[in-house]
Formats: sequence, structure tokens, C-alpha cells
Amino acid sequence: MVSCDAYENGVSESFNLVIEAARKKPLIIMLEEIQIYVVYIQGQGQSWDLNIRPSIRLKLNKLNEQQRFWQVVTSGYMQFEVRVGNDGYDVDLHTRQCGCRAWHLAGYPCVHGYATISSLNRDPEDYVSEWFTTSMYASCFM
Repeated sequence: MVSCDAYENGVSESFNLVIEAARKKPLIIMLEEIQIYVVYIQGQGQSWDLNIRPSIRLKLNKLNEQQRFWQVVTSGYMQFEVRVGNDGYDVDLHTRQCGCRAWHLAGYPCVHGYATISSLNRDPEDYVSEWFTTSMYASCFM
């Protein structure tokens, strides 16, 4: 399962951009600057009081505004049809998948999944992939 909404290797590109200036310095100084950056990033993740990363929470907030236009109809156990106008998508909350496939690719609910989750008065953060949790983020830097 793919758990990101970027199709390029954004993590290494971002890291290389940050350390670009340090790479032009002597070896010891370069390593010290990279260490300072990594320690800063590690500390930043520990200060979050959230279950999921702030960037994903912002995306969910945007979806909250968009989901109100979608009508949710139950079609089976944990299965729903989400419609607006002539557009309709099947959503399965049990497998966390939508007919548009965006939820499967991104790792967090699409607008159709969000509308379904909201119609059941559940927390959309519970349906975000574990890859976007603050504990997973912290484990990458420990």
C-alpha cells in the first residue's frame, strides 16, 4: 500500500536541499551542521501534542469544508455510496478504500471517505494511516 500523496522522492530531495550549503563545507563542519538539523527536526516532532502530523491535520481540515456537499447512502455493512450530482463513489470503511482510489494512495481519507466518516460521527483521524502518526515520525529520528 502506498502511503503518500507525492509521486516523487520528496523526502530525499527536501533533505538534500536543506543540507546543500553544509555540503560545501569541510567534512567535520558539514557533519556537525547536519547533526544540528536532525536534532532540531527530532525535537520538533516531540513537541506535537497531536496523534497525527500537523500537515495531515491541515489536509483533513480542508476536507471537512469540502465534504458537506456529498450525500452519504448506506449500501451494506461499513459500505456506503457517496454522491453529489451525477458523481458517485463507493466507500468501504472496513478496508479504508474509496472508488476514487485517492484514500488508498494518500493514506488518509479522501473527501468521499471523510463525508462517510462524518456522517457516522466518527473521528477522521482514526482512519489515517499509521505512517502519518507522530509516534511513527518520532521513531524515524530515534
